[in-house]
Order: sequence, then structure tokens, then C-alpha cells
Amino acid sequence: MYRFLAGVLFVFCVSAVQGQSFSKEAVDKKLSMLDDRGKVTFVHENFYSIYSEDFANALRLTAMASDLAHRNKWKDLEGYTLAKQGVVLFLRGDYENALPKFISASKIFDSLQHFNGLAFVNNEMGVFYSKQGDLKTSHHHLDQALKYSQLAGNEELRGTALSHKAVMLEREGKFDEAYALNKIVYQIRVAQKDSVGLGYILLDLAAAEQRKGNRTKTLEYIGQSTAVRRKINDRQGLAVNLVNTGEAYVAFGEFANAARAFEQGLAQAIAIGYTDLIRYTYDQLAFVYTQTNDYKTAFAYQQKSQHFKDSLFNLDRTKVIADLTAKYDTEKKQQLIVLQEASLAEQEAQLQRNYAIMASLVLVLVLLTIIFFLVRNRMKRKQELLTKEHDISIREAYIRASIQSQETERKRFAQDLHDGMGQLISALRLSVSGIRNDLSTEERVSIFSKAEKIMHEMYHEIRGIAFNLMPQTLIQQGLVPALDEMARRLSDSGKVMINVSGFEVPERLEEIQEISLYRIIQEWVNNVTKYAAATSIEVQLVGYEDEISIVVEDNGRGFDPAVLERGSGHGWRNIQSRLNLIRGTVDIDSRPDRAGTTMSIRMPFKKQTPVPEPVVLNTQQHG
Repeated sequence: MYRFLAGVLFVFCVSAVQGQSFSKEAVDKKLSMLDDRGKVTFVHENFYSIYSEDFANALRLTAMASDLAHRNKWKDLEGYTLAKQGVVLFLRGDYENALPKFISASKIFDSLQHFNGLAFVNNEMGVFYSKQGDLKTSHHHLDQALKYSQLAGNEELRGTALSHKAVMLEREGKFDEAYALNKIVYQIRVAQKDSVGLGYILLDLAAAEQRKGNRTKTLEYIGQSTAVRRKINDRQGLAVNLVNTGEAYVAFGEFANAARAFEQGLAQAIAIGYTDLIRYTYDQLAFVYTQTNDYKTAFAYQQKSQHFKDSLFNLDRTKVIADLTAKYDTEKKQQLIVLQEASLAEQEAQLQRNYAIMASLVLVLVLLTIIFFLVRNRMKRKQELLTKEHDISIREAYIRASIQSQETERKRFAQDLHDGMGQLISALRLSVSGIRNDLSTEERVSIFSKAEKIMHEMYHEIRGIAFNLMPQTLIQQGLVPALDEMARRLSDSGKVMINVSGFEVPERLEEIQEISLYRIIQEWVNNVTKYAAATSIEVQLVGYEDEISIVVEDNGRGFDPAVLERGSGHGWRNIQSRLNLIRGTVDIDSRPDRAGTTMSIRMPFKKQTPVPEPVVLNTQQHG
């Protein structure tokens, strides 16, 4: 089958192309209403439809677009328009001018590290070298196209590279490997809703069925491709499909049908200026008419084919590529020589100017040095003053946070006493005041029972207030047991489940360390339950040789940690103040777009080596 993929791949939705003309007149009218960037973008985004309509017009427009992009320094657009200009030149058989366009585009994309552009141009160069018979270089460029398309996350360009790799494998006789790649490409085209790419891959699947001798399936795939290309008005693709249809008929011995398909494809190829397809179709028609014994018509087509070969394809392709590369390298070397000569001339002129102003420069340098040291000393003193002011403001902020935290605790303590103990005392007073001499024994027992119940509630209320002020467990047993007790109290509410685990944590730390770490974790857990709507919190403490690590994880709503520094509340400042006291550090891992937050605390700690108790010798004499 006629396998000549240019590698141009964009997603064209059918609805966006139907009813839109890309003739020279229609395109020029559209461009007349656009500014420079709009013109370049229009040619770039509609390139496939433009060159499918008319190769000559496509060459004119890509040249115009690349010139505008170059003058306006739109490097990425310049790279794309140069590469697409190379595509049109290549399809017209103008290899001598096509390769430099690809090379220039590749250098632009490489300087920008533009992965999409690099994938695109390497696809084109892979097809170019394949056409020249240089399969090694072609494989190299297609491998590069795969790499860059994956880096860019571009499935369309990846599908194009895989499709070209499949063509190469078929040329090497590896049909099963090629078919496996084509099935992957087909899935990519369908998933991406890529009408252009779908038109090509259906032809690849048709070729596989043709090799198997399956006439019905072959023509069915070609028909599906034709239907897709007709919907998007792909004149170039429709011409290719007609030629492929002719080849299918030849494969199955239907030469009359083949001749009709080739004639129709030839007419469309001539209309759009598809030089390579015209030459190829002449060869096929010559063969078909030979098979039907119409040697006169066959000879006429053979002469036309030979005329094309003589005028467009008579160069030694390997020599053409070598000459182009040598010419390109020579041009670069000449440019480098010119730049070096200009640089030397500029250096000589600069040296002369330097001699003229050397004495004044020395004097200016001395003055600048003196001014520099004066300014530097002044800036140093100013910076020291600013640093001190900043440190003072930070300390003041910590002090305000600490005072505010204390005031908040006092208010909460007063509120707890008023709301809890106050009501209980009032209830007890009313209950006791109801005892009178005229009451029966049963009534007095009932009143005493109510009073005892109220006193029991007062006891638990006092324990809760005392725990919030300073847990006795923290004072008597240490940090981990105190956190366990806090977790049980909060878990009993049924709103959140808190689990505390400790590994290699010393039973007791310094008092300031235990209190600070307890308050920090208490403050964080209270905020998590209040604002993050968490239902599960894990607190893990791990002791190391030189530090203690604490991790608090929850499943609540995430947030931007930067809001902690910008917030007006005192909770975060209070945490920072306590961390400064114990020389600890904290890290918050959270994001608004995901659930869960992790707070990690690291506090330097040195494990105490137990001192062995001294051995007391009994020196008392025995009598």
C-alpha cells in the first residue's frame, strides 16, 4: 500500500471543519481580518486542512507565517511554521530545501526545551530519512519523537511516532510487531477523538488485512478511512485513499477496478499538487494497464512517470543529504568566522578606547572603592538595626500570643466554672435548702441522694477543669500517658477517634519539654477537630539518639499552610513560641485539593546514659 505519512497530527473535531472552506480565496479573506499573531496562529492550527486543499497555497502561507513569527520573535511559532514549511517542500519532492527547514525548527525547539515541538519535528525528520532509505537515522529520530512526546504528555504525537515505527517495522518484514503497534495507535486515535490520525491508522489496518488476503476487511477499513476524511474535507487524504483502493484491487487481481481508482486518485493529486503521489500513481497505472494488455496506455503513463523522475527524483538522495549537511555546516562555519572577525575588530577598537580613558578609570575606581566601603558600612549598620527591630517585633508577637493564650485560658476557665460549677452549686444549694424538720425519712433520703449525685458531678467537673489546666497524668507519669488520657477523653465524645503510639520515648523529659510538647499537640488536635472536620487522628512519638520526632496525621480537609502565617489567630504563634522554648522545628504537609494533613515536629534530645549505682563496701568488723 501507499505508505507515506507526513507526521502532521492535530485533533480536528468533525463539527469544527464541516462547512469551512480552506481554498486560497477563503483563507486569504480570513487572514485579512487578523493581526500578525492571529495570522501565524491560524496557519499553524489549520495547517493540515490548508495543505490538504492546495500544496502551493500551503507553501505560500507557511513561508508568510514563519517570516512574521521571526520578525516578531515568536520563537515557538517560528519553529512550528518552519517545520510545516519543510513538510510541504518534502511532499512536493523539494528535498534540498525541506531538510534545512527541519534542522532550523529543531534548533529553535531545542533552545526552548519545547518538548511538543521537538516531538513534532523529529517525527517529520524520521519520515524524511525513511524516504531516503536511511533507516538507521530514521529510527533515531522516531525514538527521539517518542521520548519527547512522553515528556510532553502528548498522546497524539506519541501515536504518530508509533505509527511511523510500525511502517519501518513493516519495511523490515516484522509484520506482527507492526500490527501490534498499529492496534495501540488505533486506541490512541479513538481515545483522543483524532479524525486526521484515525484516517491514517485505518489505512494501516487495511494494509495488514491485505497481506492476509482478506479482501472484505481490507476494503472495509479503507472505506472507514474515506468516510472520516470526507467528513473533515481532507482532499489530500481522499486522494491517498483512492490510490490505496487501487492497490487493494491490484492485490486481489481486479485490474479494471484498480484503474478507475488510480485515475480518480491521480486527478485529485494533480488538483492539490501532490507531486510524490502523482509520480507514484503514474507507475501504478502503467503496471495496471500492462496487466490488461493495454500497452499503449501503459507506455504513456510510464513516460509521464519517467518525466517526473527525471525532473524531481533524479538526484542521488544520499548525496543530496550529505551535500545539504555539508552546506549547512559550511554556512555555520562562515557565520562563525564573520562573528569572530567582527569580535576581533570590536576588541581592537575597545582596546584603543581603553587606553584613552585608563587614567581616569583608575581615579574613578579609587573614588568608587571609597564610596563603596562607606555605603557598605552604612548599609551594614542599617541592616543590623532592621534585624534587631525584626527580632524585637517577633519577640513582641510571641509575647502577645502567649499573653493572649493565657487570657483565653483564663476566660475558658472562668466560663467552665460559671457554666459548670456555678450551676451545680446552685442546684446543690436548692436541694439542701429543701431539708425541713417536717419531712419524712424517705423524703430526706431522696434529697440526700440528689445532693450526693450533684456532688459526684461536681467532682468530675473539677477533674475536667483541672485536666485542662494541667493534667495530673502529665505531672506524675509523663508525656505519652498524658496524651493517651487526652485521646481517650476526646474519643469518648464520639466525634473523632484519636490513637497515640510511642516508640523508644523516654518515660520522662524535662518539665518544659513535656509541657510544651503536650500543649502544642493539644492545640493542634483541637484545631483539627474544630476546623478540619477530621474523624481520625494518629499521634506517633519516636525517640532517637539525638532527637524526638512527633507526627500528627488526620483525615480532615486540607488547607494552604501559608494561611497559618497570615492568620490573625494566636494558636499558631503560641505553637511557634513553645517550639522556640525547646529549640524544636515544625513542618506542615497539606494542600487544599486533597484530604489529610500531617504535622511533623522534631525536638533535639540527648539520651541520658544511666549512671551505675556505686558499690558500698561493708567495712564493719565482725566480732
